[in-house]
Amino acid sequence: MVGQDTVVTVIRATRCDTIHVRLMVPAIQSMVAARVVLEGVICQPEAREAIDDWVEIHGNEDRLRLITADFFRDSYGRILGDLQDLDSGEMLTDYLIDIGVAEARPDHYIDLLREMMTGGEA
Repeated sequence: MVGQDTVVTVIRATRCDTIHVRLMVPAIQSMVAARVVLEGVICQPEAREAIDDWVEIHGNEDRLRLITADFFRDSYGRILGDLQDLDSGEMLTDYLIDIGVAEARPDHYIDLLREMMTGGEA
C-alpha cells in the first residue's frame, strides 16, 4: 500500500475485519477515533480474536502504524488500511492470512470503486 501512515493506538476490534483506533491529526492538533476496515482481506469470524491477540503482542507503547491508501473509505465510511508493528515490520493482514483466519482479497479496491459507481446496485 502507498499513501498515508501514522502511529495509532488500537481501542478494540469491533468486527472480524474492523478495528477502532485512536490517532493524532496534525492539522487540528487533536486525537480522533476512526474505524478501519482491513484492506485486501476477507476475514472469518475467528479473525476478531486473532486481531485482539496480535494487538496485545505488538501494540505496546504505540508501536503500531496505520498504513492507508490516501484514506480511501468503504461504503460504510470506514478507512481502508492495515496495521504494521514498527519494531518488526509485521503486518496484521499478513498474520491473519498466515494463521488461516483470512483470505487475500486482491480486488478489494476494484470492488469498492464498482460499488461507488453503481450506487451499491448489482
